[in-house]
Amino acid sequence: MSKLNLTPYAAWKIANARIVAAGLPAIRPQMLYNYTSGKVNKGERPLIKWNATDGVDREDLQRWLTSYISTKKGKLGLPTVSDPEQYAFDTTEAR
Repeated sequence: MSKLNLTPYAAWKIANARIVAAGLPAIRPQMLYNYTSGKVNKGERPLIKWNATDGVDREDLQRWLTSYISTKKGKLGLPTVSDPEQYAFDTTEAR
């Protein structure tokens, strides 16, 4: 199975679309860079799995996205994510 690389910017496009669709404010692209390759470049553990060969780990991005949306909605007193697949994405969205 071939995996398309997902850059931090492509991950941001996917995540930001889901975040806005969930009724939350948009995030800046730098956020995903800082959480992935930015941390690795500083010698730290990334918050979302990333490496130079494979790019952003799609499953870990989904985990982070579900957690981020649930946390933000919880702080605003909005209903949180009940179905993790609600914010699922596929490879065609990364292009």
